Amino acid sequence: MSLNAWFLASSIAWGGACEPPAINGRRDPLAARAPALGTVILEIPLFGTLPEPQSIIDALDAHGLSATLLVTQSWAAAHGDFLARTVAQGHEVGLWISLAEDLRIEERGADPDVRDWVSVMKSGRKVIRRKTGGPVQTVGLAMLPPSAEIASEALGFKAILPVERTLHDRPRRARAASTGDGRGSDGRARIIGQGPYGDGCGHMLPHWSPAALDRATSIAARGQWVRIGLPADPMAGPLVERWADEVLIPHQWRIARAADAADMARRTSTTVAKVPEVPVPKVVPIEEWKQAALAISTTSSLPRRPTANLNLTEAFYGLVLLNAATVQPTSVTLGRLDPPHEIAPHVPKRDAVLTEDEVRNAAQILKPRLRGRIPSLVSIGGHTVTSAQALQAFARVYLGETARVEPVVDPDPYAPGGGWGASIGQ
Repeated sequence: MSLNAWFLASSIAWGGACEPPAINGRRDPLAARAPALGTVILEIPLFGTLPEPQSIIDALDAHGLSATLLVTQSWAAAHGDFLARTVAQGHEVGLWISLAEDLRIEERGADPDVRDWVSVMKSGRKVIRRKTGGPVQTVGLAMLPPSAEIASEALGFKAILPVERTLHDRPRRARAASTGDGRGSDGRARIIGQGPYGDGCGHMLPHWSPAALDRATSIAARGQWVRIGLPADPMAGPLVERWADEVLIPHQWRIARAADAADMARRTSTTVAKVPEVPVPKVVPIEEWKQAALAISTTSSLPRRPTANLNLTEAFYGLVLLNAATVQPTSVTLGRLDPPHEIAPHVPKRDAVLTEDEVRNAAQILKPRLRGRIPSLVSIGGHTVTSAQALQAFARVYLGETARVEPVVDPDPYAPGGGWGASIGQ
């Protein structure tokens, strides 16, 4: 199974195509910083010819953080020394069942017999035990039919990690074999789903980039049980180090191995609590604001996204802050923001030229009044202009250009908020 196949399995489980965040440079800043709402499992799948993720393990070890490695039987057989060292360092090694390699099936809809699941699970667990000298308490699967649940429970696994979500994104009890009267019962194993990922990509990082880690941070801030899949990459260590230094450690994330998370789930109430929509601050460097201002200032039709990381609502807020500032910051932090309530049809009867002082004074007046909502109309130097015209004026003054007020079209005048987009940070 390749990583592309893994992402395809996630896409099928979600019922939609994966729309990952745009790739940015590994040295770009991390934008999202927030505490995790609940328990987080850092999961590393290892199969086929994937390399040993030594740099990731070293980065986690340096910060006292644990990962759960999910390995196929063949990968474990070929990398026994690495797995033994990893277990000795406090990480967990679980079994990954490959449908093609272990069960010889290619179709996701197939449902092997319980005896087939038991056979491959026993075989894989035996190899891992022999290589690590420790117990194997977690099993991961691309699909989870009832027969796989029953087999996992019968073999005493604590945690079952499928490539799918669970109801309310909370762990649930696995099914056990039927009792003598023919009725099924619940077992002790806990099925822990991926978490509330909503873009079709599932829990695996779609690529190693700050943007992908920002996405994971955003989900961890809103999910009580979240898995984050870390692809094996020998060059990922420095980025993991930075994520740990800037997010995981200062915000005191509760990171657990999968088997430990299953134990926590057994002790946790099954009552479904309403998960708040937490504003996750997004830190945008000053260079990106210049790119956004340039994209906005030179068009008669506003783009939905002036940069890959910013929508128009965020751009408006940020450019107001930058124009209002007496000392230019090195970055701007964004939180919850909503687009204009409606798209105002009013424009000046003729083109107007605003002075720099008029635009900066308007920004200083507007800054404390925004309160997370972009206004539909803005007053600048005696002129009433639309939010789109005001945004263009703020962009031009920020770039040191003449703030000429001209007709400018919103991305989608008939959509809610004109197509500007909302933001809850990251």
